Formats: sequence, structure tokens, C-alpha cells
Amino acid sequence: MSSQYAVLIGVEAADDLPPCPFAADEVRTLAGHLEAVGVIKSNQTVLVGPTATRAAVESRL
Repeated sequence: MSSQYAVLIGVEAADDLPPCPFAADEVRTLAGHLEAVGVIKSNQTVLVGPTATRAAVESRL
């Protein structure tokens, strides 16, 4: 079993910050790259858009 884990967060819009229109796609791409180098998919958490809340992030740490 792999001991590598990843929590990936992609937020395209947030208060008082400029938009980042490709953040969600980039995070999903990064997840694929991590899987290619051995971080198994079940050990990855990908949070994008409205699912990327503070509570969601903290619950996965």
C-alpha cells in the first residue's frame, strides 16, 4: 500500500483575488500526473470549485 497522499485544491474564484479560470482543470491534470508517478488515486483528494471549502480541506488533513 502506498504511503503517499495528496490533497489537491483548485479554486477558480475567491473573494478579493483575481480569477484563476483554469485551476480546476490544472488540479485534475496534476492528479493524473501524481497517479503516473505512484500516488494511487484512492490516496488523492481533489477538491474543486464549491467543494473546496475550508471544512472540506481540514477534514482531509
